[in-house]
Amino acid sequence: MTFDFSYTVNIWNKKYQLKEPSFYDYKNLVKSLIDQDPTITENVLCSFLNTFCPQNTENISNIEKLLLLIKFRSLLIGDSIEFETDSIKLSYSLKDIDYVLNKPTDFYIYTDDKATYKFGLPTKILPNDNLLSLLCDCLYSINDTVITTPKDELPDLLPALPIATIYTNLFEYYKDTKMFLPQINFTISPFDNSIVFFSRTILGYNLKSLYDLEYILRKNLNFTSNDFKTLSMPECDILFKIFKEELARLEKNVQKVDDQR
Repeated sequence: MTFDFSYTVNIWNKKYQLKEPSFYDYKNLVKSLIDQDPTITENVLCSFLNTFCPQNTENISNIEKLLLLIKFRSLLIGDSIEFETDSIKLSYSLKDIDYVLNKPTDFYIYTDDKATYKFGLPTKILPNDNLLSLLCDCLYSINDTVITTPKDELPDLLPALPIATIYTNLFEYYKDTKMFLPQINFTISPFDNSIVFFSRTILGYNLKSLYDLEYILRKNLNFTSNDFKTLSMPECDILFKIFKEELARLEKNVQKVDDQR
């Protein structure tokens, strides 16, 4: 019998079960995020969410997806972002972002003489550059009928709408979902590529350090490939730290013996 461990997290008052990625899963994510193409990064992040979050996340907002990715980052390598400014090393807690952005939003409503349209935040981690395509992604319902047509087909089906006006109003309506991080001089917004860039940054890791960790655990603790497929990154790191502590104790004991000679 096997028992798959998972974490329960709350995003916008909805519960999600997050499966724990293995060391190999995380290493593969890091390798996949090396590519700087934002479209490829978006695909990688969506694939990661689909794999390790059993609930369907395809149609939730990109802010919710960001919050889920932040939860994964916290599980994998911790809450703090380490950065350097003016030769001073500082840290920033991702919990601050969760505190500000983990709040459900209402729909923006646009009404003309023919219909009532409800718009939410974009669902795409990398929002469309084309305003009409972006608004189609944000469109939730028309006259309270939830949209089920694929969003990429909507531009050819919708009546003429004041696209620029709706976008301006939508952008203003959701201004509270934009967050400036003064410590790193960066703004997270659901309407540009900042979520892709920020997610790639916080989930990234020094790949050589991962290979070094894998090598040390294989050489000194006889880890096999199966161990790295079943143990998580934090578990591997804990075992590595225990090994270092044991090695330090052995070296200290050897030094004591040498001093007594």
